[in-house]
Amino acid sequence: SMSIDLYQILWAGGKVDTGIQMAKIYSDISKENTRLTKNLIKKSVSSLFYSILYTKEIVNINRDNLELSKQHLETTQEKFKQGLASDLNVLRQNVEVSNNEPALIKSENLYKTGLLNLKNLLGFNFDDEINIKGDFNCSYNNYDFNDLYKKALLNRPDYRLSVLNKKMSEKQLKLEEAGHWPTLSAFATKQFSGVSDSGFPKENLRGWSFLAGVKFSMPIFSGFSVISKVKQAEYNL
Repeated sequence: SMSIDLYQILWAGGKVDTGIQMAKIYSDISKENTRLTKNLIKKSVSSLFYSILYTKEIVNINRDNLELSKQHLETTQEKFKQGLASDLNVLRQNVEVSNNEPALIKSENLYKTGLLNLKNLLGFNFDDEINIKGDFNCSYNNYDFNDLYKKALLNRPDYRLSVLNKKMSEKQLKLEEAGHWPTLSAFATKQFSGVSDSGFPKENLRGWSFLAGVKFSMPIFSGFSVISKVKQAEYNL
């Protein structure tokens, strides 16, 4: 015996078309998630870069302050030897040097930590040498805040994701509501059967049959599961 069966949905309350549309929206959501991840990486690298650049300048300032305070200490000590300054002035200058040294050490440690974080973010080895070069030239003149705000809003991946997720929820609601509608489908079956004591049945011992039609299926009661799914989709939306 053998049979060939064909089955084709003709109408299912919009389930098929809605499912295809949801798949396309999901594809767009995946693209936006990828775009969001790329933007977050760019933002993290840029923020960390400027943070390291800022810390580097702080290191230079603290180093200059320390060198300047040491020079003042030497000058004050010379004046003290000549009787032009008191021991209190020397002590005060020593305290200033002592205060500037920890500030330099702290800023240097922050700079080194920033470099390590940047290496980790970029996927470098911690032993790799990197050199930070750049400036804070971020001036932007003659801009329209409202225009920039609109552009920023439209280009934000999280905003675009919210729009796509809303569309997905609307399609999901439509899909669940289709559970109330009947299904119309076409079917065709061609069957072969034969009987033989040995070998393939001869022509007079085998026969073919063919059946085709349209099937109409109407949901009458499903234990309120469709109603519950519709409510759930509404709440999600």
